[in-house]
Amino acid sequence: MGDKVKKGDVLIEVESSESLKRYRLQAPFDGIITTQHATKGELTDNEALFTVANFEQVWAEFQIFPGQIRRVAAGQAIEILAESEKTTSRLQHLIPSATGQPFVVARAAIDNREGLWTPGLLLQGKISIKQKMVELRIDNRALQNFEGLPVIFINEGDEYSPRKITLGLRDSKFSEVLDGLNAGEKYVVENSYLIKADLEKSGASHEH
Repeated sequence: MGDKVKKGDVLIEVESSESLKRYRLQAPFDGIITTQHATKGELTDNEALFTVANFEQVWAEFQIFPGQIRRVAAGQAIEILAESEKTTSRLQHLIPSATGQPFVVARAAIDNREGLWTPGLLLQGKISIKQKMVELRIDNRALQNFEGLPVIFINEGDEYSPRKITLGLRDSKFSEVLDGLNAGEKYVVENSYLIKADLEKSGASHEH
């Protein structure tokens, strides 16, 4: 168990108890031996002698409920997340529930050649149902609420100062900027909340 095999590799030789003729059992495809029931010298019946599995591609399955089904279709891009892993794929199949439950099973293939995706993982899937081009967008991680206003932080010399901005459309990653920032200007994304905390602490010290 655990050995990697290639298609055509001989897994075992069996001998007919009637004709005494020997037969070679070969791997039907590349994979890993996950179970082994064959033991040298034992008689075999109709049981499986080996199980070979290939995990280089695995399938992610998601339950799509009636309120979502109109927005989901085969071919849509999907972002798949599981704990610290993340990848992208496309929905390939939409299958009615085999148990009669009120949902459709959406399936997407995952490239698993690095072996990071294991069967049984709890997954989250994010599907983009609509896209719109905007003139300017920012990373949502940069957004902070400072003195009751949405701001981002701009580096000016040796200091970081808050810049009020006007927002438009938003999704889980980006926000459209309608006013307050020009294309090409740099703003803080990573750890912007730390700058906010420092400014608030500084303000509180001055008031004290």
